[in-house]
Amino acid sequence: MSARAVGILIVVILALAGVGATALFWIQNSARRVMLTLNLGVVELGLAEPVPVPVLMGICLASGFFIAIVLMLAMRMGGRKRRSPAPYDPYDSSPATSGDRGY
Repeated sequence: MSARAVGILIVVILALAGVGATALFWIQNSARRVMLTLNLGVVELGLAEPVPVPVLMGICLASGFFIAIVLMLAMRMGGRKRRSPAPYDPYDSSPATSGDRGY
C-alpha cells in the first residue's frame, strides 16, 4: 500500500469519525431546546424563544460554508490583480527595452 493510499485512508476514517460523532450529538440532543443570550456588559442580546440544538447546528454549518466560500472567492479575486507594465527606464540597455529588434 503506497503512502498516498494510506493518507487517503486516514482522511476517510477521520471524516467518518467526525460525521459519526456529529450525527450522534444531533440524535442525543434533538429534543433539547436552548436559550441563546449574548451579554456584552452594555447590552444583552437574546432570542425570544428557545431553539432546538439541531437547528443551531444547521445554522453553524451553513454559516461556516458561507464564510469559507466568501474567503475562497476573495482569495481568488486577490490573485487576479492586473499587473502594470514595468516603468520605463531610459538607462536600461537590455535588448527588450533599447529598441534593438535583433536584426
